[in-house]
Amino acid sequence: MAVALSHDRQHHRQLALPVQLPVHASFATFVSGKNEAAVNHLRGLLSQPWRPEQQFSLFVGGQGQGKSHLLCALSEVAAERQLHSIYLPLSELKQPDAVQILHGLETYDLIVLDDVDAVTANREWAEGLFALINRLTDQRQGWMVMSAQQNANTMPIELADLRSRLQIAVTFKLDALTDDDKVRALHQHAKMRGLELPKEVGEFLLLRVERDMHALMALLDRLDKASMAQQRRLTVPFVKQVLEL
Repeated sequence: MAVALSHDRQHHRQLALPVQLPVHASFATFVSGKNEAAVNHLRGLLSQPWRPEQQFSLFVGGQGQGKSHLLCALSEVAAERQLHSIYLPLSELKQPDAVQILHGLETYDLIVLDDVDAVTANREWAEGLFALINRLTDQRQGWMVMSAQQNANTMPIELADLRSRLQIAVTFKLDALTDDDKVRALHQHAKMRGLELPKEVGEFLLLRVERDMHALMALLDRLDKASMAQQRRLTVPFVKQVLEL
């Protein structure tokens, strides 16, 4: 697992945060489906000259629609390019006193805030985010990429000024994958693990288990461990045995 790190420019040291990026959350393993424009936006964000109209981006979608996958993939690219970057899953860091983590983030080249709507209904967090956005805007450099389940017009926000700032962000609504795309995603993630997942096994899983991508990825991890332990290939009978279907 890759640990998200904060790099202190002044003291040349690393601060390890209690955050881990999924190993397989890369652009290579993301099946875009109808979300090609959103993927292309992120792929090109760090390779093009900085532009003020692209300083803030917001990706909107329900659970299991790929928001965290895309944001983690961008974070990995930033790390590969040795950019000063940070990834924060706000749904895990939403305690009121944790808002202090926003202080000084404007010095980063890339700030990635996953599940920003997990904290916007809290007044202290809303004020902290508003101040951070203003500091980042004033210095005219760096990017902030966010995700949420609702867009800026409808998400619960305890500060009207913060809503107006979020409305400026380049916004993409992520569409759910079709069943064929989900099978393709399962196949790609299995391949990254060194597993061969036949099409009929992927189709069987969609018929018999929850279709949410988070649940499917967790299930693939379970099958991966069982396959390694028993030295078995992924077949429909083996999957039935492991899942007790």
